[in-house]
Amino acid sequence: MPKQEQWMRPLERRIQSLAETGCSDLEITRRFRRSSPGVAHVRALADLHARTNGRLNRADRLRPIERRVLRWVDAGMDPAEIGRRFGRSGGHISRIEALARRKLASVAWPL
Repeated sequence: MPKQEQWMRPLERRIQSLAETGCSDLEITRRFRRSSPGVAHVRALADLHARTNGRLNRADRLRPIERRVLRWVDAGMDPAEIGRRFGRSGGHISRIEALARRKLASVAWPL
């Protein structure tokens, strides 16, 4: 399997390989029992990921709430205040922060 295809899901790999061999979009939609926009969407996302080699930088591994909590904590906000904004406790926010920092510190954290 080529290195660039290792990150793809089986459906993405198969659709890409059929498209590369000249199979029409109509035939691909029939084979996979998908809509034409659905197959086009899978192909577009596969092309997008191929341009980035399927790799994410370390910050992309965090969920949006983790990125926001880290940014606010680093700016000096109290976890209790952040928790009030999210309708959560300060302890919950502290756990989110700890998990996010662990994710960023880990070198081999899976995507």
